[in-house]
Amino acid sequence: MFLTASDALTTRLVCVSEEARPQIDQDLAKTVYAVFAVDDPQRFLGLVSAKEIAEQPHRIFADLLPKLAPSPVPENTPLARVYRRMEELDCWYLPVVNRLGEFMGAVTRSRILKVLLEENQRLTRRLFSLQEEERRYLSRELHDELGQYLAALRANLDCLAVFGNNQPQLQRQIDIINQLMDHLYCVVRGMIHRLRPELLDHLGLEEALRGLIEEYQSQYPGMTFGLEIYGSLEEMDEERELALYRLVQECLTNVIRHAEARQVKICICHLPDSPRNLCRRYFPPPRDRRVVHLTVCDDGKGLPVQLSPKGLGLAGMRERVEALGGTFLLESPLNQGVCVAIELPLKDSYEADSAAVGG
Repeated sequence: MFLTASDALTTRLVCVSEEARPQIDQDLAKTVYAVFAVDDPQRFLGLVSAKEIAEQPHRIFADLLPKLAPSPVPENTPLARVYRRMEELDCWYLPVVNRLGEFMGAVTRSRILKVLLEENQRLTRRLFSLQEEERRYLSRELHDELGQYLAALRANLDCLAVFGNNQPQLQRQIDIINQLMDHLYCVVRGMIHRLRPELLDHLGLEEALRGLIEEYQSQYPGMTFGLEIYGSLEEMDEERELALYRLVQECLTNVIRHAEARQVKICICHLPDSPRNLCRRYFPPPRDRRVVHLTVCDDGKGLPVQLSPKGLGLAGMRERVEALGGTFLLESPLNQGVCVAIELPLKDSYEADSAAVGG
């Protein structure tokens, strides 16, 4: 379904008479006033913003109104069309009417942009959720189906080995097949782990990350991988656990492929007061909401001057973070490596912030 004008109605709307004198305080700084005629309370005359009132508090609403209010739009008008009309008329609001032509409210540029951003974030989160569901399904299918066939092949090879004791040539072929199967088994296990890490489902994010670091350390012994975790990560919901795991996984993949680094430092912090918190270099301690910080820094050659974000997966990382209401920062001083810094609000905090902004 597409969004319409009714989905973006301004939430803080106060109906007033044109002869009323404006009053405003800090709590109503984001309020918009819908002004109606004195002789006909149903006749809409226009909107007045809090900024206009603050600049001219001594005047009545009628003095602050434009000479001609823009004509209203029906409530079922697609939101993109509403925004285009605003641009054509060079106005910051449009009144909205229902199917009977009665005033319902108004939409503003800022409100439309906020609603469209929220919808984009919702769709992005849904996309990542479907992606994880598909990965979970593929992981299960690989484990159950392919695993059974590999076990059956191994049993048949064991039977052949019994009959081939006195046939060296057959035994050599059996040994070669066994080696290939060992390799195939390792490849399948690696694919299953990349698709859906078992430790994340059974032991939580912290153990899954430690397992991921151990895996990279064993594969690349010439590099040093450091992981620091401050505070408990147990209270996070599955969506944010998966996001943090995938972000670390993507960062490490980039380091291995592009950085030519000798060491990587990963810091996840749920305790902003920690004196060794690497994240405090990028984010101040949160005051009024609960967040988790992630930084991944390497000592490699840094990002190229002409960077293709798609090539390094940076666009996808940023989209994943912003879809959860977080902040994504990237720092790469010349020839001094790369640092990715991320702040993610926890679920209850993000939902509370979204509700507050929405009015």
